Amino acid sequence: MKKSMALLVMLLLLAGLLQPMAFADNTATEEDQDAAETGNGEVILIEDAEALENFISSVSSEDQSGESEGFVPEDAEKAVFGKDNRVTVANPGEYPFCTIAMMYAYADCGCSWQGTGFMIGRNRMLTAAHCLVCTDHGKWAHTIDFYFGYKNPKNYYCRYNGTWRAWAGNIYKSGSGYSTADDYGCITLDANVGDVTGWIGYRYGMPDKDLLLKFVTVAGYRDGMLKYDTGWIQSLDQSFVFYDIDHVSGNSGGPVFFLDTDGDYKAVAIIIAENNIHNIAFRLSSMVINSFDIEIKNVK
Repeated sequence: MKKSMALLVMLLLLAGLLQPMAFADNTATEEDQDAAETGNGEVILIEDAEALENFISSVSSEDQSGESEGFVPEDAEKAVFGKDNRVTVANPGEYPFCTIAMMYAYADCGCSWQGTGFMIGRNRMLTAAHCLVCTDHGKWAHTIDFYFGYKNPKNYYCRYNGTWRAWAGNIYKSGSGYSTADDYGCITLDANVGDVTGWIGYRYGMPDKDLLLKFVTVAGYRDGMLKYDTGWIQSLDQSFVFYDIDHVSGNSGGPVFFLDTDGDYKAVAIIIAENNIHNIAFRLSSMVINSFDIEIKNVK
């Protein structure tokens, strides 16, 4: 995208003038594909997770402590959580839900799919690596539309379809199919979308015993609806947290977060998988946050 066009898209976004686009749930129509072409980007594969530890210089000084504060836009309303399992968010334009994006991705194989991501800064998002790839053909996304506060194709809080760049953990490096070991993705947007949507803070390096005492929320999109559930983490290790809080396929890439004592929401993990025993999220660490600035290898 030319600089002049990128500037125009950003100004229209911040002014709230971008118009909705209809799209299919599972596959992209020709009209959808044409409309989404402006959301071009590239996914970059991180070959060595251990190399991610040389980060933090370009973020904020707050990150040095393993913690980042959230941001609530002045005109945003704060949501009140209910108690029922798998509650549909009545107003996904409320904070903190307006920081969560329904991601509609397209790849060169012709496939399209839906995932979830969430803002952790003015132009930075976290998601699951498998939300950035067509798992049927192993093709990485080249176009993504990001919808915040989505209710239907004509009713959403904010849409970003500008350029982006993503870094993804190498979830296929074992050679034996998908692995949860590196299922995280970090996205930078070429506009400060967070100034409109707000963002939630994050927390890593929290002692296990403290994290197990946190009452957390999990949230993500599926079939155009944002749902959440609440509860406690049951167990954890260095890389993952495990719980029986409800989420389903499509919620992957959404946040696991809690309300801190200072009234700030903090993400601690990224939803990645579920099985018959428990649901699984990838635990945030400096390794994940650092991936925004790692030396990387371009995926072809």
